Amino acid sequence: MRALRYSLRNLARNPAFSAVIVLLLAFGIGANTLIFTAVDVLLLRDLPVEHPEQLARMESVYPSGFRSIVPGFPEPFRPLLREHARSLRDVFTAIDEEFSLEISGRTESVMAFKVSGNFYSALGVRPHLGRLIADDDDRPGTTYPVVLSYAFWQRAFAGRASVLGEKVRLRGVPFTIVGVAPRGFRHLAVEGAPEVVIPAAAEDLWSIGADMDRETQIFVRVRPEVSIVQASAEVESLHPGLVDEAYNRVQLSTRLTEEQKQSYIASQKRNRAVLEPISRGISRLRKQFALAVQVLMGAVGALLLLVCANIAGLMLARGEAARKDIAVRLSLGATRFTVAWQLIVDALVLSILGAAGAMIVTRWGGPLLIAFLPARRPQTLELIPDGRVLAFAAGACVVTALAMSIVPALHLFRADLASLMGRGGPRQRRSRAGIALVALQVALSAVLLAGGGALVRTLHQLRSADLGVDRRNLVVVMVNPATAGVKFGDEAGLVDQIVRRAKTLDGVEGVSVTSYPQMRGIGPKTTVQPTGTPIRDADFLNTTFNSVSLNHFQNAGMRILAGRDFQLSDVTPKKPREAIVSQSFARKFFPRTDPIGRTFGQGMNKTASADYVVVGVVNDVRFRSMREESPPIFYQVTDKFFDFALYVRTNRAPGPVIAGLRAMLASAGPGLAPSEVGTMEQDIETSLWQERLIAAIASVFAAASAVLIAIGLHGMLAYSIARRTREIGIRMALGARPGHLVEMISWDVLLSVVPGIVIGLAAYAASSRVISPVLYGVRPMDAISIAIAIGLIALVATVAAFIPARRAISIEPAEALRQE
Repeated sequence: MRALRYSLRNLARNPAFSAVIVLLLAFGIGANTLIFTAVDVLLLRDLPVEHPEQLARMESVYPSGFRSIVPGFPEPFRPLLREHARSLRDVFTAIDEEFSLEISGRTESVMAFKVSGNFYSALGVRPHLGRLIADDDDRPGTTYPVVLSYAFWQRAFAGRASVLGEKVRLRGVPFTIVGVAPRGFRHLAVEGAPEVVIPAAAEDLWSIGADMDRETQIFVRVRPEVSIVQASAEVESLHPGLVDEAYNRVQLSTRLTEEQKQSYIASQKRNRAVLEPISRGISRLRKQFALAVQVLMGAVGALLLLVCANIAGLMLARGEAARKDIAVRLSLGATRFTVAWQLIVDALVLSILGAAGAMIVTRWGGPLLIAFLPARRPQTLELIPDGRVLAFAAGACVVTALAMSIVPALHLFRADLASLMGRGGPRQRRSRAGIALVALQVALSAVLLAGGGALVRTLHQLRSADLGVDRRNLVVVMVNPATAGVKFGDEAGLVDQIVRRAKTLDGVEGVSVTSYPQMRGIGPKTTVQPTGTPIRDADFLNTTFNSVSLNHFQNAGMRILAGRDFQLSDVTPKKPREAIVSQSFARKFFPRTDPIGRTFGQGMNKTASADYVVVGVVNDVRFRSMREESPPIFYQVTDKFFDFALYVRTNRAPGPVIAGLRAMLASAGPGLAPSEVGTMEQDIETSLWQERLIAAIASVFAAASAVLIAIGLHGMLAYSIARRTREIGIRMALGARPGHLVEMISWDVLLSVVPGIVIGLAAYAASSRVISPVLYGVRPMDAISIAIAIGLIALVATVAAFIPARRAISIEPAEALRQE
């Protein structure tokens, strides 16, 4: 307690010094805590439900090993699994779908969960307000309940308790609000959680009848005494028999021929059904974020170590300023351990204050970090620290305190009392500890600067890569007529009406339609081979496909390289259907031959028939992301779209055109609203969220490291000059010129900077395997990035040395000797 009181008095006597160190620590620990919070939320945190380790999702494994949840399983699978699987305690279903929701005269697109009646009871979740969906709600009826997520309740209803009993319209049908889900419960999703939840039976309000499209995702809770691996083995053994029994209970789509139905059922039986643990929730971002975690955690760790080295140098300089006080204490009987303990307590107090500031940085930085995540609708993910994060911050606090006090403490043990008193003793030489600390800072900064430069150049390379379409003034609008209650078969007239109205808007040059848009990270795949070629498991999902309207290639700025564009006569389905293929498709399936007039077919485990005939070749495009090399794609033309992407070419700024498109859709049909709308440039930026996040953090850390080098080098030189004041005074008294002093200081700078750069670049080269997976078009040892890093460090070192050099030159010899 005496050490603590003394430390607090000491810090109060030096408020500027204390504030600088607390701010540095708040930034260093805060950056680490913020990134760890993101890692905790996206990768580590369990679902807030009862025994999350017992939860799993059923997935299909194709013969090729490909795992998928799409398509899902027919709804009869749930009662069949509950009846036959002894290792399962409960089976429940949930599937997300987009809905139009009308509240108080306004319409918006929301994400809804359609769940079985036992969804909440199987998870052991209790409501925040009202009640949740139960088994009695999941039966055909005239009115259905709806449960609001906590975040949507706060946003749309301002958290009113009186919301219970109110009516909302989903796809034009009234639903009664019966409850609000608890805060923090995101319905199995980590990000992109549903805003409303309805019973699965409510699908009867919009469906045309029993249909293969009525498939769902199946979730299970295994019994406590059974592992998920054991339960998965049982489900896999039951799966073939359950497929037959399930499809005997459900009528497949009337759109399929009997041969297609039997082929579909046979393909389902060939797949394996396995259970995948979901104790940490379901996340589309997890795989991508996991790739960036090593880079981000390495960067923030290097930054914290850099901060610790910087503060250790400052405390070393402070110790030099307080050496007379330390000498007096030692001469009066204090042990070196007592004084060293005081240094540790000082560092611990500063670390605690810095950790408190770090929590503020984490809280403020959370929304900034979330802003980089891909969100084409309101993002409700919150980076709220929990007990694990607080433990991490506490551990970082203790480690930081030890790291920043160990060098001053060791330096104290090596010093002799006569030297500390300043009366005689050996000649003061360069501070090896100070030089080593600055060299460490330069090495860490070289790693951050070189890596940051490579990451920024990666982002530039991806942004400037050829997309394959003309991205300028191109607006993409996602429309799903089903959100407004439009049934299958009734959408053709609506699509035609939307296209005609869009063409009449001011500033619109062209309009076209595709089934699937670019830059969504996902996209449809199928299996094809040239006619007469066997299709085997190894060919599974070997190409991408898309349906487009007439004139889409011209509107999108794509080029027909061979053959012709689609014509009106191609819209009528026939066999073989006309197809236009990409360059990659032509190279892969028709190498060294003219693809025009060649045919190919779809399917699995058969000989390809002549399903399509190639009438044209179009340029390659990047479809799912800017990182994806242009995949083989074939296009077919149609005028029938259910959910689709509207490509609108403008001749002016897109903003007013987007507003006009929103108004046009609202007038085209009740409850019709775009699910996503933005320019192609915005879609590209959204798809590059990982690269933008890493590049932004790397840039901030690189700039911070440059500032820290300046502070550390300045502190080391000031410390060195303070130690050698007597030597400098004698040199000047004996006739040394200012140039000699500048040379002496320059050697101190070079002894710190040059080894630091060499060590830093060697460490960066050794860690290149970590950064390589996130680079694109740039090598880890990129010459431009390394040259910029070295140049920036040299500039910062020169500027940082300027003030101490001027101070050394201005020392009066007589005054220096008198003080000594």
